Amino acid sequence: MGLVEEIRAEQSHIDRAYNRLDQLREGSSDLAAELLDQGRGGLVSDRVERDARVEHGLRRRAALSIGDRALCFGRLDYEAGERLHVGRLGVLDEEGEPLVIDWRTPAAEPFYRATAGDRRGVERRRHIRMKGRTVVGLDDETLVSSAGAGSSSNLCGEGALMAALSSARTGRMGDIVATIQGEQDTAIRAPLRGVLVVQGGPGTGKTAVALHRAAYLLYAHHFPLAKQGVLVVGPNPVFCRYVEDVLPGLGETGVRVTTTAALAPGWTVRSTDRPGPAALKADLGMVDALSAAIASHQRVLDSDAHVGFGIHRLAVTVADSRAMVDAARQAGSHNAGRPRLEAALLRHLVTGARRAARRAARAGVVAADHAPPEASEILETLRRSPEVRALAARLWARVGPEQVVSEALEAAGLAPIDPDHLSEHDVALLDEAEALLGRAPARRRRRPAAVPAPDPTMDRTLSAMGMLPECPDCDFEVTLVAGGFLCEQCGRRYRPTELVSEEHFRTLTDVVARVSRTQAAPEEDRVQETFGHIIVDEAQDLTPMQWRMLARRGPTGSMTIVGDLGQAKHPWSSRGWQAAADIAAPGRPTTVLELTVNYRTPAEVMAAAAQVLAAHDPAARPPTSVRQSGDRPVLARLPDAHRQAFVAAVARAEADRVSPGKVAVVHPVGSVGAPQPAALDDDIVELDVTTAKGLEFDSVVVVEPERHSLPELYVAMTRTTRRLVLLTGGDQLPPPLEGWLEPRSSPIVGLT
Repeated sequence: MGLVEEIRAEQSHIDRAYNRLDQLREGSSDLAAELLDQGRGGLVSDRVERDARVEHGLRRRAALSIGDRALCFGRLDYEAGERLHVGRLGVLDEEGEPLVIDWRTPAAEPFYRATAGDRRGVERRRHIRMKGRTVVGLDDETLVSSAGAGSSSNLCGEGALMAALSSARTGRMGDIVATIQGEQDTAIRAPLRGVLVVQGGPGTGKTAVALHRAAYLLYAHHFPLAKQGVLVVGPNPVFCRYVEDVLPGLGETGVRVTTTAALAPGWTVRSTDRPGPAALKADLGMVDALSAAIASHQRVLDSDAHVGFGIHRLAVTVADSRAMVDAARQAGSHNAGRPRLEAALLRHLVTGARRAARRAARAGVVAADHAPPEASEILETLRRSPEVRALAARLWARVGPEQVVSEALEAAGLAPIDPDHLSEHDVALLDEAEALLGRAPARRRRRPAAVPAPDPTMDRTLSAMGMLPECPDCDFEVTLVAGGFLCEQCGRRYRPTELVSEEHFRTLTDVVARVSRTQAAPEEDRVQETFGHIIVDEAQDLTPMQWRMLARRGPTGSMTIVGDLGQAKHPWSSRGWQAAADIAAPGRPTTVLELTVNYRTPAEVMAAAAQVLAAHDPAARPPTSVRQSGDRPVLARLPDAHRQAFVAAVARAEADRVSPGKVAVVHPVGSVGAPQPAALDDDIVELDVTTAKGLEFDSVVVVEPERHSLPELYVAMTRTTRRLVLLTGGDQLPPPLEGWLEPRSSPIVGLT
C-alpha cells in the first residue's frame, strides 16, 4: 500500500474515532444541561444527587474536550497481527472495542519504550502527524528490520519529534504526549510511593515530564488520588500561566497548579528580600526562632497574683501558674493550649472562691445561714471578669502569626514584617508560624472570594454548553469571575444581573463552587489543604522553609521533585536532592532519575552555555543537544546612549526573524518588574532571569550578561529553541565566554 493509501486508511479510522468522541462529549453535555434546567429546588437528597451528577457530567465533558489537539498520534503493529492506535484519550466504539487507547495505559507503554534491541513484540511503530483532525503525514519505524543494523539515533519517532521541536513557540506550553522519549517515559510512569527526583539540565523536558506524570498518576492511581488531589508547584505565576493548558489537554482538570506562596491564602507577595535577610529567613534555624517567640507568650508568674471576687481576693501563686502553664503545653500547640490554660485557671479560682466563702461563713463575715454560691454561678462570674481575662493573657497570650514572625525576625536583628509588603520568604515564615501556633478558633484574615478565580477549563466547559453570555460592547464571550463577569477582549466587568438573571448566576456559581475543589472554605472553618501527591517543578531554588510548607501539605510523603542543580543560584538552594527530600518527606524512600538529552537548546547555544556551567559547577554534566539550529550565538555591544531603544530594536529584529515565534528579552535580576502572565501572548516579552525559569522562546536576547551570576546566565542562555543574542554593556564579558564569542564576526541581522 502506498503512502497516499496509508494516509487515507488512517484518516478513515481517525474520523470514526472523532465521531465517537463527539457522541460521548455531547452525551455528557446534554446530561449536565438537563440537570441544570431542573433548577435549585427539591429535597436535600435530590439536590445532592443532582449536584453529583452535574459535577460528573461537567468533568466528563471537560475531559473529552480536546480542542484542536490531535486525538490519535500513533499506532503499534505487533508481530502477532494486532494493531493498536495510541492517543491522548481512550475511545471505545459502540460495542466496547478500542478505537484509540489512552497513552497512559500499560498497553501503550511500548509506543514509548520499544527499541530495536527490546521490541516487546512490536514489529512497527507509526507516528501519525495531524493538523486539526486531518492526517498530514506518517513516520514509520520498523523495529524488526533495524534490530541488528544499529541506529545513529536513540530517539523515538525522530521525524515527529524534530517537527515538534522546530515549530514556533506560542506563549503557552504544549504537551509532548506524541513525542515522549524513553527516559522521559520512565520518569512519568515511575511508582507512586516515596519521593521521585527527576534531575535534568535545560531543555530535557523536565516540566513536560512533571505535568505528564500528574496526568499519568491520576489515571493509574485514580483511587485514592482523585479524592486526595494532586498539586503541581511552579516557581512563579507567569510559569503557572505558561503551563496551564497542558493538563486539560491531557484530559485532567482536577490538578491544582500554583506557587508555594499561593498555598497560604490571605498573604500576598509584593516585595523581594535582599540577599542577606533572604538567606536568614530561608534557614531552618527560623523554626527554633519562631518556636522561641511563641514560647515567650507562655509565661509563669514572677510573683503571686490576686483576682477580686466580691469581698475576697483569690490568690494564684507562682507554683500554681507553673502547673497551669505546664499542663497547657501538653496540648501540643499554642492555640490548643489557651483553652486548657483558661480552664485550669478558672477551676483553680472557683475552688478558691468556694473555699473563701466557707471561711467567711465560719468567721461570721457573712450570715451563717447564707448559702454560698453554686460553682456554676462562680464560674460564670469569673469568666466575665476583666481581671481573670487579663491574668489569662499574662500567662498565655493570644498571638497571631504576624506578631510571632516579627518577634523572631527582630530577635535575629532584622526588621519586622510589613503585612502590605511581604516577600515569599515572609510568607513561608508566616505559614510556619501558623502551623506552630495551631488552628485558632476564629482567625480574622481576608475571606476568599465567594466565586473561585477564573478557571479556563471551567469556562470552556460552560461555554460549550452555551451558559456564558456575550459582552454587549464587543460580542466577545465573557468569563465567570468573582462577583460577576469579565470580558477579556475589552476588559469591562459586569455585575451578574447586567447579563443574566439572578437565578442563572446563582446556578452558575453553585456549579463552579461544587466542581472546583480548589475553592477555600470560609476562614474560620478552613483546614489546611492537603494532597495525595505533590509535584514540584524548578525545585532547585526552594528554601528549606518552603520545603516544610510542602511537607505539611503532603502528609503521605508521595512527591515528585523536578529540577536542575546546575541552575541553582541562591545560598539556600539545594546542593543535593536527598537533603531536600529529607525535609519534604522525611523517612520516605528516594529515587533519583536523570534526564540527559536536551531537546530544546540547539547545540550551537549549548556549547557556550556548557562553558558557563563548567565555571559555575565543574562537576555538573550538561545535557546533550539532539539538534542544530544553524545559528551561532550573536554578541554585540550596547551603545553608551539610547540603550533602551537599542535593546528594543534588537528584540524587534529578532521577532521579525523568528516570526511567528516568541522573543524574550532577559534582564539581570531587579532590572525589570515581573510581567503579567498574559504578556506571554505577546511576540516580545521582557522579564528578568528569575521569572524566565522554566520558560522557552524561539529567540532570547540576554541584556548585560556580565551582570548576571553564572547560574543566572546559564538559565538565561538556555531558554532559546533557535537563536541567542548577548548584548554586553561593558568591556568585560563573564570569563567563561571570553574568547568564545567574537563581536566582530557576530553582526545582528536586521540592524545597521
